Amino acid sequence: MSITDKMLNKIDVDVQNLKGGLQPENLEYWYKKITDETIEILPPWLVDKINIVQDPILPLKFNIDISKRAFLQFLSVLFSAFFLLPIE
Repeated sequence: MSITDKMLNKIDVDVQNLKGGLQPENLEYWYKKITDETIEILPPWLVDKINIVQDPILPLKFNIDISKRAFLQFLSVLFSAFFLLPIE
């Protein structure tokens, strides 16, 4: 097996792993998880100020509607969850 074949096999495996992480169901799960964790730490008057909706036409696109006051909490949860995402 030549070096080129090994490189192509590695690239193929990497692409297959990335395709698994970019499925709309997987992205929806992570958005839901991050939103739920953000809602847990938000004060009660900001709980209804965060909303994430998946675009029906483009399933990899999500519309995030969030209050400026809730954004810092969302960002902190997103940063803590970033290292748990299945990215290779």
